[in-house]
Amino acid sequence: MIGSVLLLILLVASYLFVAKVMDFDNSESLIFATLTICPIGYLYFEFVIFGSFYVNYAYLSLLMIGVILMHVKNDDISRKKYLINYIIVIFIGITMGMTGLKYAIFPVGPLVIASFIVLWVYIHNNPEKIKEFNIRQYRLFFSSVAAAISFVAGLIFNMTVLTNNYSFETQSYIEWGEFSFTNIMKGIFEYLSQFGYQFDNHIWLLSRETSNISCFSIQGIANLFGIIMAVSIVFSVIRLIKRYSDLNFLQQIIVVVFLCSMFTGCVMFNLTRGYDTCTQYWSPLVAFTFLILQIEISTEKYSF
Repeated sequence: MIGSVLLLILLVASYLFVAKVMDFDNSESLIFATLTICPIGYLYFEFVIFGSFYVNYAYLSLLMIGVILMHVKNDDISRKKYLINYIIVIFIGITMGMTGLKYAIFPVGPLVIASFIVLWVYIHNNPEKIKEFNIRQYRLFFSSVAAAISFVAGLIFNMTVLTNNYSFETQSYIEWGEFSFTNIMKGIFEYLSQFGYQFDNHIWLLSRETSNISCFSIQGIANLFGIIMAVSIVFSVIRLIKRYSDLNFLQQIIVVVFLCSMFTGCVMFNLTRGYDTCTQYWSPLVAFTFLILQIEISTEKYSF
């Protein structure tokens, strides 16, 4: 129990660290950080709050993203601090790789994809800047690549040393499955269901089962909260994409990384045999989602 509490404290602290780097309001950040350890959905409660299975994925992912954002944010820091930032990124990347493949789905894979997209768009619009390697777009790309390389190094250590000295399950059973638009939509709904909606303790939103949950029971009220959260997330993502040019650079990175995470998640969790029946694998992305909601709340100017 003490270990579980410490892990949850690390999750809250890692969220507050990212929020601090992004200069969010402290009171808002504390609210969203607290939500990361709330039982917002049945599976999220079972696998994260109660079981502590995915807390390490969530807080290490946030730490990695926070360190990279801190590296990108400061244009005038010394080479010594640059080196320290890279050492931290490499250390976290190796740690991630030593635990297995899932970190490639989030955050390592999305970070590399997002950094390439951000750099390509910038160079396309400013071709004269292609050799200015100290710009923040290049720093984002280089630090993301460093994270990926260190992750692969840790993964190689996992596959060559750890698997020969310890007994644990490997990912050798994973195979590509059939592409289906229904699977993609199912995956998106499974992700949204992490925020509270359920049928008789099941979270398959596309299920044909009849729900026996009363609307005015505790579970029924939780379902209402889940619907509100799902609508809020979809609305926030649409608005942030529409207002992308109005966001600052760090906020833009978070939006692009989130979209790339949804892409990699839909591919791996729904187009493969092995991950396709494990909805709880979306759990590490829940804490990151609150960054999206906080960006929307912090930057939106409503005109009724």
